[in-house]
Amino acid sequence: MGLLQSVGQGFGTATPASASRAVRQQVLSESARGRVVQWMLPPGASAEMAQLQRPRIVMPGTDGVLALTGPDGQVLQDLYTRVPFMWHSGVRGSIRNVSAHPVLLDVAEPT
Repeated sequence: MGLLQSVGQGFGTATPASASRAVRQQVLSESARGRVVQWMLPPGASAEMAQLQRPRIVMPGTDGVLALTGPDGQVLQDLYTRVPFMWHSGVRGSIRNVSAHPVLLDVAEPT
């Protein structure tokens, strides 16, 4: 499996629960064919990723590094502003911002 195929897509609950490290989301656009959701992950924040059936296109709004953890272990994903990448459908996992600054991600989700 490829780097991002070993991790599912979509986000569930965020941890830890403290307000300063909570993952925030905002729907930027929505139609009958899909939606774009912006995720803001403060430094050290993490979220469980649900196993979904369709791939997601992710457009980072900031540079940074994410730790993606799936059944195959942890991998790091470098983020570059406005350089998209894809999360493939597959197994469950988690995502954590290991950068020293907040990370913004715009995630395109087909319906």
